[in-house]
Amino acid sequence: MNTKYIFRNLWTAVGATALLLSVAATTACSDDDEVGAPYFRLENNVVSSKLVSNPTELGFNVAAIVKDPTVELIRYDVRSNSKWSVECSAADASWLQIHPTEGEGDGIVRFCATDNDATTPRATTVVFRYANGHQTEVTLAVKQLANLPYITIYVDKSDATQITAGRAAAHYEVEIASNVEPFYAMPQVDWATFTEIGNGKFSLDLAAYPDPATTLERTNVISVKGSGKYSAITAKLNILQTIAPQITVVSEDIAENELPPFAASSPAAFTFKVQSNWAWTAVSDDPWCIASPSSGEADKEYTVTVTVTKNAGAARNTHLMLTTSEVLGTTAKQDLRVSQEGNSGSQPDMEGLTSPVKWFFNGAAGTDYTAAKEQFEVNNSLQAASGVGRLSYTHVYRDDKGQPSADCTRKIGGTGQPYITGAWPGDFWLFEVPVKYFKAGTKVRFTGSSRISGTGQKYWRLEYKDGSWKPASELQTVDFLGETISYTHIMPTANMTIDATVTFSRSIADGEVQFRFVCAANCTGGGSAISAPNGGTIRWASDVANGFNDSPIIQVVE
Repeated sequence: MNTKYIFRNLWTAVGATALLLSVAATTACSDDDEVGAPYFRLENNVVSSKLVSNPTELGFNVAAIVKDPTVELIRYDVRSNSKWSVECSAADASWLQIHPTEGEGDGIVRFCATDNDATTPRATTVVFRYANGHQTEVTLAVKQLANLPYITIYVDKSDATQITAGRAAAHYEVEIASNVEPFYAMPQVDWATFTEIGNGKFSLDLAAYPDPATTLERTNVISVKGSGKYSAITAKLNILQTIAPQITVVSEDIAENELPPFAASSPAAFTFKVQSNWAWTAVSDDPWCIASPSSGEADKEYTVTVTVTKNAGAARNTHLMLTTSEVLGTTAKQDLRVSQEGNSGSQPDMEGLTSPVKWFFNGAAGTDYTAAKEQFEVNNSLQAASGVGRLSYTHVYRDDKGQPSADCTRKIGGTGQPYITGAWPGDFWLFEVPVKYFKAGTKVRFTGSSRISGTGQKYWRLEYKDGSWKPASELQTVDFLGETISYTHIMPTANMTIDATVTFSRSIADGEVQFRFVCAANCTGGGSAISAPNGGTIRWASDVANGFNDSPIIQVVE
């Protein structure tokens, strides 16, 4: 059959809806009533977002994509002795939002903006007027940069480059979003139908896979390209319908296809989820390892429970093999490694956390912190005061030349408390306690007191290493500047207790029990983003009211 391409024109008009902010104008008067001719001037521009460039007393530029039209981009201090108002000279400048639009005397004027989806820039002049309507001598030239040309394909409201379907018939809602004039095409086949609905929206329907089948998969593609000078702008949605056997094991506690070790006596059961597009079985190499259920049907999700018998001898290992039915000579397999600790007497006692590991910041005046300064400021390894443990901090920021910032420092303060400046997303405090043998199933509690300065980063995430890094406290999310931030703690400027108890599912041999406190977002205590690290701080603190016993502690608990 000959494949035909029919390119069709699609132009999606994109409308921008402005979100209006209700802002009360705050006005101020000077201490002395001034008389004489009215005056008006702008001072002290403060850039609140990295989306602003070239800020001066004459104007500024804004990036094309802002994402949040309520975010303050820049503000100016107003100095005046009269009533004033502010407006844009262009009639179509609703994209630039000004708060407030009028005031009296000294004050502040703030600017926000909506996205510029077009491939051309836009500009306006901001004009300030006196109460009588006369224009002041102050104007601001504001330009919003052009967006890059793009074509994006959405499938069921998520951007996508591929659809993977199984043997059942399937339906998808497709949308083509673009700021250039696009054309689309799909080869005509009898099993895939692409129907235009209008306004850039389509439906894609795939027929059920033939039974009996002669091949494991079939493919097609939806191609989109721009026109004229934008003909190089393209996007593709690859379509794959497959009956090739697949089997997936889902568990955060399985690392590199290995289950956490089972204890020798009273071993706890371990569960994971199995998904497969064909019937499957689970078979162990040894009878002491049992999986239930040991088989499942296609296109269903199962929770498999693995149990092991008590082990009276040495440590042992086996394999649990999950295998799908054979389809056209092909099967899918998942080989899981299972291990069990040896009986007591053949394994050493735990070493390294038999007693709490404590840091101690006593804050006493006149205390000599020379040793602590060398450990933390120079060697980046602050030793615990009781037990064996070390605390370090990693700065990740590098500028466009690959260089760190001079604002990224490690310090021991006059109270002996370790603190850093210049926190940046991805930075982390790291607590490490060496262990010789650490048993699976051990509960560990981390406590400490911490705070930030007003310009320090406020979103942080406490994690512990258990095969992979896992949240040690309840994980929460927040949207900030169009990004979803995952964090466990919002840090205040007063001391806050960090307290978390976790259970390690894996044993550790000749390694470390590790906790880390990760900077989760570029958001200061004041709720604004910064363009580079600053002098804001975060520290591990202590309080005389608690006998300084709120310094960090890592300990095993029942």
